[in-house]
Amino acid sequence: MGSLFQSEIVRCAKLHHEHIAHVYGFNRVKNGVTIAIMEVLQGSLSDVLLAAQSCGQYLTLREQLDITQDCLEGLNYLHQLPHQVCHCDIRPTNILLTADMKAKLSDLGEARLTDQVLVRDYVSPERGEHRPLTPATDVFSMGLTMCELFTGIKATYKLGTREALLKAVEHSVLYDICSQMMFRTYTMRISVVDALRGVEHVMDTPDYWNCPSKRFVKGKVNGAVQVTLIDKPDAW
Repeated sequence: MGSLFQSEIVRCAKLHHEHIAHVYGFNRVKNGVTIAIMEVLQGSLSDVLLAAQSCGQYLTLREQLDITQDCLEGLNYLHQLPHQVCHCDIRPTNILLTADMKAKLSDLGEARLTDQVLVRDYVSPERGEHRPLTPATDVFSMGLTMCELFTGIKATYKLGTREALLKAVEHSVLYDICSQMMFRTYTMRISVVDALRGVEHVMDTPDYWNCPSKRFVKGKVNGAVQVTLIDKPDAW
């Protein structure tokens, strides 16, 4: 495991993106333990959410959207690499924040090396069934993390709680984005690009913020998946 972990650290050190926490290398200490040397940031999204719950000062919608956009851009970078990288462990603890609240994904690849780092609350259905990893695995975990960010409610694996968490997302368009990221069947989930496009649409079009009659649906144009806004039909 040590050499495999070191190889993973070396590979991660070659990744450079403003929303990926930079890994500089590794150091071996006593008893052959390998320690990753990485960028030090202010704290994690998990810390911010816990602090918000304790003092009642929650992030604004704009801050939530900025963090979401940062994470999706980081994921898109990983998924678009020539040798595609799946993060495998998206959750609030692994989203680090700078002093000015810019988000960076951290702990890349550790979940692929050992099952002991998996946190069941954020694991996609196919990951729990030990199926091959795909970008859709990250999409599911990111959708669940977004629900927690938008609602302030802690995600748990207990039966029915994921559905309840999703329903607690008040903004209709964000609800639709999250719901399509969290389909149980991974082939039905929208891509990171589609999710990013949807979030950017919300950020750029405030008129839709209070418009529950608009929903995102998945469509295909020239074989490429895209997200489209349509009017909500009566029989939706």
